[in-house]
Amino acid sequence: IFKELFPTKEIIPIECSRLIEQGGSLHCSTMQIL
Repeated sequence: IFKELFPTKEIIPIECSRLIEQGGSLHCSTMQIL
């Protein structure tokens, strides 16, 4: 889906399994940085 929506961008997957196990996700770990 993302490649269709953003054809000129490079899609880089990020492993979030350990964050999800702890009840969070990528947003939870980066919301204070951005």
